[in-house]
Amino acid sequence: MSGLSVLPRLHPAQLSLLLLVELPFLGRQPLGRDETTSIEVARRHWGAYWELLRHLDAPLGLYYLLLRPFVAVSDGAFAARLPSLLGMVGAVAVLVLSVERRYGRTAATWTGLVLLANPGLWQFADLARPYSLALLTAAITVYVIVVSPQRTILYAVAAVLTVYLQLLFGLFLAAEGVLLLVQKRWRLLGALGAAGLLTLPLVAVASGETVMTAWIPLTSVSSLKDEVANLFGGHGPLTVLATVVYVGLAALALRRPDSRRLVLLGVIPAGVLALLGFELHLLGGRYALYVVLGIASGAGVLLAGVRSRPVQAGLGGLLCLMALASGLTELGTDYRQEDLRAAARYLTSHDAPGDALLYSPDWARPGMSYWLDHTPGSAPDDVAVRPGTIPAATGNLFLPELSSAEIEAAVRTRSRVWVVGYPGQDWRPTANLGGDVAEHLGPGWSTSEHVAFGQIELRLLQR
Repeated sequence: MSGLSVLPRLHPAQLSLLLLVELPFLGRQPLGRDETTSIEVARRHWGAYWELLRHLDAPLGLYYLLLRPFVAVSDGAFAARLPSLLGMVGAVAVLVLSVERRYGRTAATWTGLVLLANPGLWQFADLARPYSLALLTAAITVYVIVVSPQRTILYAVAAVLTVYLQLLFGLFLAAEGVLLLVQKRWRLLGALGAAGLLTLPLVAVASGETVMTAWIPLTSVSSLKDEVANLFGGHGPLTVLATVVYVGLAALALRRPDSRRLVLLGVIPAGVLALLGFELHLLGGRYALYVVLGIASGAGVLLAGVRSRPVQAGLGGLLCLMALASGLTELGTDYRQEDLRAAARYLTSHDAPGDALLYSPDWARPGMSYWLDHTPGSAPDDVAVRPGTIPAATGNLFLPELSSAEIEAAVRTRSRVWVVGYPGQDWRPTANLGGDVAEHLGPGWSTSEHVAFGQIELRLLQR
């Protein structure tokens, strides 16, 4: 394996096993609000679960279904994140094997290194959300196209699963459709069309959701810095370097016929998302992660054709260092968006008997309530949620709140009110009744404490 002697006898697919270094660390980082949402939905009683998907996250419904047996064993971080890690290991292995069968071991090894050099790949392997599993099923569709085009049923099944795990992965499948059309591979194109028909029920339900569709801004221009951070796992020099490497390799791969076909699988959906981002604000890493399949495989084929030993050694060393830095960065991260665990500990250790609790916005409740349930000590009274509400039996993630007048009446009997929320984040999936009361308590109230734990903040209001 010329130029890659640093990996002398390693089978290319075994590169995927490097991700397993995350296994002992899956439970170290506290669960973020999106991850606690995964657990909260997966723990719903069956009737409430199906009702909830009518309001929220229908495109993630299959993932929540697959997560149910894991959270039935444990609702901790390790069990919730385990499917994501296994999915990412599988995605890398399947793509590398696909490239090896068609283009050889050298191209496969380069493909694995390019994948592992993306810090976002390591992040999503350690996140209790569906993106790694969708990446795995998408990689299976690539395997069929590249290696085994006669397996039309496998292709159709993998395509359906990909969309049901994450709806926006349909853009990746659309890019495959363009490729199949140009190549006149009618059987696979027919299988893709059949898969599209089978996903229509999901599209219908998702378009009619009462929570998750109306909030998408129609005229928001995405920040290039934010989109790069999303796609490559965060801010900082490593993210910038990964961006430069991926964009550079994609541009070079487009110039060579043998790598162009593969890299277009990533470039086409990335370009579509970039254009849509100016109107629909959809270009984010967790949705566009699948562009790495096309870019990594195209880059692998491209790099396998490099004949210069110094160039091979330099690029191989750079990618290995990026993979090492990506893994160490993920393992060393304390928390991503907010430290809900620390916020819950602070709240239960600083509250007093009779304290009230309000959320502003109400979507702060699912993440915080999970950690309050897992933190020793008593929590303040959630005076906004309707009495008798059983979260596991509620068909909406955002628990029903009392009327503003009833919340105000409850607050008038208290002298201290804790407010938990995300200042500056304007998404309001439901009426923000408790939060609005907290913001308009009027004279006689003052803020005596105000602490932040990442993006989440706690305020103590006293008479």
